Amino acid sequence: MSHSLHSKIITAVLLLTTFSSTINAQETGPKNRNIELALQTGFGDFYSVGLSDETWNNYTPGFVVPDDSSQQNGYQMYSGTLFSVTSYVLGSVHVSYRNAMLDAKKIRSSFGLTFGSGVGYRTEQSWTKSETFTIDTLTSSQTGQQYAVDSTHQRTVGRSYEANDFMIGISHFFQTNPARRFALHLGITASYGFSVNAQLSTYQYDWSSVSANVGLSSPTENDYQRTELSNAPKSHSLTLQIPVELSFRPWKNGKALQGFSIAIAYRPTLKNFAIAGEKATSINSWYGFTMRYTI
Repeated sequence: MSHSLHSKIITAVLLLTTFSSTINAQETGPKNRNIELALQTGFGDFYSVGLSDETWNNYTPGFVVPDDSSQQNGYQMYSGTLFSVTSYVLGSVHVSYRNAMLDAKKIRSSFGLTFGSGVGYRTEQSWTKSETFTIDTLTSSQTGQQYAVDSTHQRTVGRSYEANDFMIGISHFFQTNPARRFALHLGITASYGFSVNAQLSTYQYDWSSVSANVGLSSPTENDYQRTELSNAPKSHSLTLQIPVELSFRPWKNGKALQGFSIAIAYRPTLKNFAIAGEKATSINSWYGFTMRYTI
């Protein structure tokens, strides 16, 4: 499935490049050529792919997995899956063309590069154990009633992975009514992503308190220890998007300001993601805004 997806994306990119070259050959002259600078920001739907226990153990060789989960008051395991957690910020540089075929319909086309930080990833495995003991008894001097004093201790041990996804790709857009205040942008973007700032760590968190069953408790004591590991798995991704944007140009007059516009964007996204031998393919929705300036 992954090989088929890669083939489809490569075919789409080749068709996109061929189509763009045909349009470029029809341009009327350098005077009709513009440079578009854009900044895209927003958020994307999450998608998940799990890391196997074998992968976790390979990358955290010094981590000891608790072995008493089946015992009473033993560790309870939480196993997270890899998911997106951050917004994306992408920049792009496009060359915009006017040509006889499209200019008659008041449509402008552009072709260029897209790059920046895509969604981030985070996953973890953790085990938590909570124990409560009665350590003393309080007796009321007025009623003689006895109240237990309990000591509660909770320990969590785990390992986590997080990284950002840097994306670089090519895109092609069509823009309607470029001279008007409102315009519709429709395009296609194909990009390759890889992990940056990948961090793998192990941690231990201890929490304890003493309380009496009369509403009294001692201050909570916390101890958090975290160890960063030098080795972390790398991820790779292929992304295909079909952006749809509705833009608004605040200023129609003034040479310096009339090239600025802001758009509401919807980006249906097909993503193939791979990390440490684990793969996942998902169809998601990305939303956001695009600020564009045409020179």
